Amino acid sequence: KNGHERDRTLQRTENFAAKAQEVAGAAGALFVDTFHKMLELDDWQTCLNDGLHLSKRGNEQLFLYIRVNCLLRTSALL
Repeated sequence: KNGHERDRTLQRTENFAAKAQEVAGAAGALFVDTFHKMLELDDWQTCLNDGLHLSKRGNEQLFLYIRVNCLLRTSALL
């Protein structure tokens, strides 16, 4: 394994997601927690190609989750 493969752990990815949420909050930007939403799936592992990068299914789930969040947030503005 190369050095990058060792870093592809669920904990490291969760830490990255937490830092992204922190940065978004500090910038006043919207943060959509796709990491924890993905983990709600029984077969969440199929959403990843290599433990880090999204597979086709992972990208489909990401699109659906962001779409739903956008619809919910924009409908609240009406």
